Amino acid sequence: VPEFWDLIQRGGMILHTAHEDPTARSAHERMDALMQSHRDLRNKVKQVRIANGFRAIETKVAEIHYRTRTNSTGRGLDDISRLVVDEAQHAQDEQLASATNTVLANPNPQINFLGSAAIKGRSEVWWSMRLQAARSDDDGFAFLEHSAERLDFDEDGELDGLVEGREEEEP
Repeated sequence: VPEFWDLIQRGGMILHTAHEDPTARSAHERMDALMQSHRDLRNKVKQVRIANGFRAIETKVAEIHYRTRTNSTGRGLDDISRLVVDEAQHAQDEQLASATNTVLANPNPQINFLGSAAIKGRSEVWWSMRLQAARSDDDGFAFLEHSAERLDFDEDGELDGLVEGREEEEP
């Protein structure tokens, strides 16, 4: 888990966002349980904060905040080194804008999008990233998925129009 590595070794400010509060709460609880699972890890924790929907874990080298995604999710946090977009199939450009600029100002920014299948008509960000990954040879971009669907592209890098025997549908 990259967030765990950041909390223990890499350092920096981590922002973990989720579409819904139960997902953000669950991610926080899992990380807290992991940090409490061994004496050496417990000794690295400076503080765990939980109050009024605010959740954070601070270690000696890093801090991670867990928030639901809104149009102001990243506001108030400086120098975010890693942005985790959980439930990314629900992410909207407006929600990402408040955190993305801060992340990209970092000298070694990392953004991780995690999610499940896209939702027709509501997952434009997710679909756009998938197409970028399929077309890209950019060394700084990785996209991993488990899917039965196959995307075919023409010579210009555009979708060929068929996706596993179906006519291409707009996201």
